[in-house]
Amino acid sequence: MTRKKNPAFSKMLKKFHHGARIFAEEYIRAVKNGATVAEKEVLAIAKDREQPVESMAKKLFGAIMLGVLHAAEQMIQFGIALIEDSKHKNKS
Repeated sequence: MTRKKNPAFSKMLKKFHHGARIFAEEYIRAVKNGATVAEKEVLAIAKDREQPVESMAKKLFGAIMLGVLHAAEQMIQFGIALIEDSKHKNKS
């Protein structure tokens, strides 16, 4: 049994694949930037080796959360830009 290609479905699938790739690339970029932010904090924490382990762990957790927050902010900005672009495309 041969299947006929549905042009509308193929176009929708290509659009979905393209959007997923763009999202994945932006997500990777956001995570890398968040990791860079966290890295700076972690290195600063590691310089003070005289502090109690519990204190160091709390600071490390805070540094990681700061990196995650940074990545989340970038993804939110990406989402907002995507919505704005979509609105402008729909108007034209």
